[in-house]
Amino acid sequence: MRRRQSSQRICIEHANAALRQWCPLQRYTGPREDYAATRQASTPKPPSRTKS
Repeated sequence: MRRRQSSQRICIEHANAALRQWCPLQRYTGPREDYAATRQASTPKPPSRTKS
């Protein structure tokens, strides 16, 4: 029971974290040409989840 509940919480926490990454960009008012570079610079890379 606890493991299943914990697994569900992890998915929700990851979804919440993805939404929080957009907070700095919600009020972006610069030129549209610069938006892609700004977004790329302010969005952290997701961790690699591949097994070695």
